[in-house]
Amino acid sequence: MDKQNKKKGIETKSQLLIQKQLEKNKLERKITKKQKKILKEQRKFDIKQKKRKQKHKGR
Repeated sequence: MDKQNKKKGIETKSQLLIQKQLEKNKLERKITKKQKKILKEQRKFDIKQKKRKQKHKGR
């Protein structure tokens, strides 16, 4: 019986709520991090394109 409790874990309602909140926060961080990464890559690409156009503009 004791081994089963260790594997399963005895969780109270408050522990479950805290765990759900932590998972929610983790998911939100993951989403915002991905959005920031996409924006950064887009900015980098735009700068690269602008430099490329500027380079050929003087010809």
